[in-house]
Amino acid sequence: MKKLLLTCSALVATTSVALADHNTSHKDPSMMDNMDFNGFYIGGDIGYVQPDYDSTLDALAEDSLPMFNAYMGYDFNDALAIEWGGFLTTEEDRNVGGVSTDAKEYGVFVDMVGTHPLGYGFDAIGSVGLQYSKLKVSNSTSEFDESELAPRLGAGVEYQFTDRMRARGMVRYVFSDYDGEVSDTMHYTVGLNYRF
Repeated sequence: MKKLLLTCSALVATTSVALADHNTSHKDPSMMDNMDFNGFYIGGDIGYVQPDYDSTLDALAEDSLPMFNAYMGYDFNDALAIEWGGFLTTEEDRNVGGVSTDAKEYGVFVDMVGTHPLGYGFDAIGSVGLQYSKLKVSNSTSEFDESELAPRLGAGVEYQFTDRMRARGMVRYVFSDYDGEVSDTMHYTVGLNYRF
């Protein structure tokens, strides 16, 4: 019995040494080495959000809100991609008759994006998608805080500096009404994106 136990222990020790030697001489690829980011890209824009307020909010709130927009995309082919991301405006203050009113909007979105080459490195862009967003307008006497899901359309131009880096300018129309307090919203953005 002791001989069997000694033999098994020696076999386990020998196998462990052999496996350790194999693992140090042949490195297995890491998870990052196996991941394929081909077709993916990331981007960021700056610009303005301009809600078309009804008469009540229009008299109180700032209607031009500076914004930052970040997104990730995937190219299905040279003409069609999907993008998803989010945007956030700064909180802008407007003082009317001694009453200070703050306004801001933020949200997330998903868009289908089509491109058509124009030549000389330029592409025309069109997009259609959905946006879930929240608009907050508040002052010392009242607060408006509404969320909604709304379709959106976009058009713009993209310029390709290199195979990976592009500049983009876009205008988007959002069919937002925020419980009847807004007629629609426009997004005006410029930015860069990078393809992996």
